Amino acid sequence: MPYALKNLQQLDIFMNHQQHLQKYLPLLTTILFFNNITLAQRVEIELNSKADNYQLVSLSEEGVVIFSDQSYKIFGANAKWIFSHYNKKLEEVWETEIEAPKGNYIYQDFDTEEGALFMIFTKFSGEYLVIEVNTKTQTVTNHHIDALRNLTFQDFVILNRYIFISGTSRGTPVILHYQLGSNTPPQILKSSYSKKTELEKLDKDILNRIVKVTSTDWKGGNSSMRVQSYLENGEQVFNLPIAPKEEKNLLTGKLSVNKEGKLLLIGTFANRNSRYADGIYIGEHDGNGINFMKFYNFTELQNYFDYLPKGRKEALMKRSEKKQEHGKDLNLQYRLLVHDIFEKDGQYILTAESYYPIYRYERRRDGSSGGRLIRTVRIFDGFKYTHAIVAGFNDQGNLTFDGSFAIESPKLMKLKELVRVGYHDGLARILYSSEGKIFSKSIKDNEIIEGQAVKAIPTEYESDDIKKSYVNNLEYWYDNYFLAWGFQKIRNNENSDVKLKRSVLYFNKVEY
Repeated sequence: MPYALKNLQQLDIFMNHQQHLQKYLPLLTTILFFNNITLAQRVEIELNSKADNYQLVSLSEEGVVIFSDQSYKIFGANAKWIFSHYNKKLEEVWETEIEAPKGNYIYQDFDTEEGALFMIFTKFSGEYLVIEVNTKTQTVTNHHIDALRNLTFQDFVILNRYIFISGTSRGTPVILHYQLGSNTPPQILKSSYSKKTELEKLDKDILNRIVKVTSTDWKGGNSSMRVQSYLENGEQVFNLPIAPKEEKNLLTGKLSVNKEGKLLLIGTFANRNSRYADGIYIGEHDGNGINFMKFYNFTELQNYFDYLPKGRKEALMKRSEKKQEHGKDLNLQYRLLVHDIFEKDGQYILTAESYYPIYRYERRRDGSSGGRLIRTVRIFDGFKYTHAIVAGFNDQGNLTFDGSFAIESPKLMKLKELVRVGYHDGLARILYSSEGKIFSKSIKDNEIIEGQAVKAIPTEYESDDIKKSYVNNLEYWYDNYFLAWGFQKIRNNENSDVKLKRSVLYFNKVEY
């Protein structure tokens, strides 16, 4: 019996529980029928503070929760946090205010579970605060956690009220485990991490009720990968090294469990001693070793260069052909943000977004010289996205389709997933939101059947003129609905019943 399946069957939590599969399938696969898009039911909330102080979270059929941090208003001591709950018809159900906790809490991330929102905040002292917003009981509960004082936060997930927090302590990655409401202090989970280990984002597997984490160890310019998983109580299920036979650097890896209970790993690799991606791979592990691992250079993908203008595409393809004539591969070296994989219709779908960091340069006086010397310093100024790729594999690791999509988005100070992908009956659809518009593209049997299509997100009034649209988000909500939300500065010169200028948080229900 396969190693992974054996462990999961012992706990009666494997994926063949059809009732669980049907319940969560829409959330995990994000299937899109995007022939006709209807943008309706818009809500606007006028901003009372900076846009950074607002967060919107979709809770499937439980609706939407909006968090508003009013801590930076002039009245200071009266700082408050506001939570608002809207149902799936975008009708406000309830709103509550709580006094903002004392101290400099920094919002980090959120996770959801069974109609509840969990937001995590950190303090420099090492104290963590988890705010639980329960839409069913209409209550907000504070959970204080004394974490490691020198822990730098990276990520967290919640599974059956157990919290997993990843971060670094004295330069070494760690994973903390804590049960909400428990008097037991957080525990550091068993691992084999070193200061040269890099952790990927924690992956919560709802169907199997485990938390998975992929780590990469670097020695010189070479990497080795390991995948681990934990039950909700922190017990380790598996701890497997991934060592390909080919001389490749595995850069990223997302883990899944196939229908046979074996582990599938999909991610990016480099052909040389590099941290930049040259292609994508898929591998299968049965707990004893790797059954197969297949590598696909970007130049082998049929539609990879479609995001480029025609002239640039043809030039790169010619360069690639010349390289191949000499037995070499074109070294593209991309940075890729890899999404969690999902399975549908026997296909395992990989989605990744290419980006690069932006820097600016400033001339500053050197304080150590008494201000006599001036030096030039390089300052990080955000990330710029270029394109997204999507690829499908069967359970033998064979590539079944691929596609690419140019991304037109402003620079972001923090990496986040912009693109959404769905797959149904051989049809793959790629879409994202930017500048108040939804962009989409369709691929079937490795052929582009619909080029880039654009649809504007409607505003509240016909005479509205959008002056600026930013922090544009598009995410799956429930059934055949998406949620588009962000911030806009709007001017209306024609409607006397509307303010001339307004800055709003907007969210639109998108039917497809």
